[in-house]
Amino acid sequence: MPWMRRGGWPKNKPISSNKMALDISEQRASGLDLSERGRTKDGRALALDKRLYFQLQAFGGCDDADPAARALVAAGIKGALYVNVNDPYGIGLLALSTSADHFVTELRDLLQRPPFTKYLPQPDYAMFGRTYAIGYESDLEELLLRLLIAMCAIRRGRGPYGIPFVAQAVSSS
Repeated sequence: MPWMRRGGWPKNKPISSNKMALDISEQRASGLDLSERGRTKDGRALALDKRLYFQLQAFGGCDDADPAARALVAAGIKGALYVNVNDPYGIGLLALSTSADHFVTELRDLLQRPPFTKYLPQPDYAMFGRTYAIGYESDLEELLLRLLIAMCAIRRGRGPYGIPFVAQAVSSS
């Protein structure tokens, strides 16, 4: 593509004419407005400046998932601990928080202590993301804060196939 050889996208050519749910060029008095947007059934505009962040970390070399589950519960980490069906020594940790800082503070600190220091991190399986709206949702809190938790079937006790779940629902407050 010729524009790539000239040093980037032409400044006078719009990237897209589609109106996106988040228009980052729109400035507010307090800076960028990063609120998620939706609409009620009667057409009233909604905005919510909260979202749920999630991170999946995978580990090998775990012959017993119970110490990891106990450490997660003791630290108050919200999410789920899964055993890997394809690796008898593999586990996966899905951590959830409404604060992105949580993953580089509390969660990171926990993962740098036993029993996690004994496990082999598998960064090829790691993921980080967040919930987002596309602009048509009528209940933003349900979609952005509670639906992922329900879809992950997070609960205390044992889940299907003996998978230990260790988390509680994340509070929307």
